[in-house]
Amino acid sequence: MDEMDGSKSFLGKLAVGDEIVMTKWIALKGSIRIVNEKYAVLREHFSQPFLNRILSMEEMISVRPEKEAVSRIGGVSFYEVSEGGIFGALWDFAAVSGVGLEVGLSKIPVLQETIEISEVFQINPYQLMSDGCLLIGAKQGNRMAEELEEMGIPSCVIGTSVKGKDRKIKSGNEYRFLTPSKDDEYYKIM
Repeated sequence: MDEMDGSKSFLGKLAVGDEIVMTKWIALKGSIRIVNEKYAVLREHFSQPFLNRILSMEEMISVRPEKEAVSRIGGVSFYEVSEGGIFGALWDFAAVSGVGLEVGLSKIPVLQETIEISEVFQINPYQLMSDGCLLIGAKQGNRMAEELEEMGIPSCVIGTSVKGKDRKIKSGNEYRFLTPSKDDEYYKIM
């Protein structure tokens, strides 16, 4: 494995059958930036404590602890989620790895504050910059998630890598196919 220097955004490739573990929440950085830059607009919709909760999470944007834990716990790869959000990162991680994906939309953690802020500006939180969130490929994803949780890092298994090139998001009984990432939703309102 490459050295974990804290600056790499990608390490290793997913193999067919790897479970995909996600840390923290999607759209955290985008939410923080929107609150910082559109505070007056958001204050018309939300209380100050509501907005301050998002701003107080800025320290969660670092993924260094997760990256350092990957090799120690047994991850085979990781990918930092950033511009383009979780949908862009899932597409890219699978494309670089040459595999398909099946991910459960309801399994992807998103803060209620992010959902409500996204609704105000009519943007998709799944395509909003998500620095602070790390995707990890692991043979034993539940074990990886449990150990990260013990370290105080919210984590869960959101899907698996599969044979082929289809990158699918399951919502209820329906599947949506991912496409290559577009512009980040953040730029629609700035």
